[in-house]
Amino acid sequence: MAKNYFIFAISLLLLNCFAVCLSTDDKFALLAIKTNIIDHSDILSNSWSATSNTSICNWIGVSCDLNNQSVTALNLSDMDLAGSVAPAIGNLSFLTSLDISYNKFSGLVPPELSHLHDLQHLLLFNNSLTGTIPASLGNITKLESLDLKFNHLTGYLPAEIFNISSLRLIDLSANDLYGSLPLDICSRYAHKLEGIYLFSNRFEGVIPSSLYKCRNLQQLSLAFNEFSGSIPIELGNLTTLMHLYLGYNNWEGEIPVEIGNLKLLEHLNIPSNSLTGHIPHCIFNMSSLKMINLRESNLSGTLLMDIHFELPGLEELYICKN
Repeated sequence: MAKNYFIFAISLLLLNCFAVCLSTDDKFALLAIKTNIIDHSDILSNSWSATSNTSICNWIGVSCDLNNQSVTALNLSDMDLAGSVAPAIGNLSFLTSLDISYNKFSGLVPPELSHLHDLQHLLLFNNSLTGTIPASLGNITKLESLDLKFNHLTGYLPAEIFNISSLRLIDLSANDLYGSLPLDICSRYAHKLEGIYLFSNRFEGVIPSSLYKCRNLQQLSLAFNEFSGSIPIELGNLTTLMHLYLGYNNWEGEIPVEIGNLKLLEHLNIPSNSLTGHIPHCIFNMSSLKMINLRESNLSGTLLMDIHFELPGLEELYICKN
């Protein structure tokens, strides 16, 4: 009995030491992160202190696992912060969520983020980050949300990102990214994707036909880029799609009739292109549609007289300048 009690006591002691070590490591990492931050409003200055006796779990923006006191979430959004994201961010080994959105951070997206194997949500949007997207982010195997929109990122879209089987959202809109989309997008791993937002970049080339393998896709936004060629008929296989934004590119040819297979589609937005031919009649059988925007192309033909019966939920229709 005494032996069992001794083993139990030693186990508790070891667990406590493990928790203290984790907390200490995370404290050093947070303080290193702080040294790269310009805190205009002194939000972190008093809270994140090396001399503070307060647990780091009570520091502003920090959330912890109650069992081992490790940092699991860092939320510094909308705090008027500037500076750069320190490489020490990769030392927060148990981090599952990082949100520094709506600040003025500049500099590079640190490759050390790839060390965060438990990370699920990476939200760096609405800052002034520069440089390329590290291909090593594809090593974050539990990532569900990757949101880097409204920064100044440049370069190619790393194909490795689409190796993340858990990924549900990727938003890289309003940057300066260029090149073609990976040809095997959704072919191997990223089958859980629900939203792809790439609008307002400089992407070019065609939409990979393999995109149809994103069987759970609900939102697809590729507007304001330099895509060309024809709209692939394979888009008609994205039967869960609700919003489709392809406007302000260089599309040619006709609108594929396969679009009519998208029975859940609410927004069909393909303005300002070089599309020709008739508007497929099947589009007017899509009772879920709330908005159709096909203006500023070279479409022709006539509209059905009973369009208001077939599209009872339609709120907006734009077909001018055709």
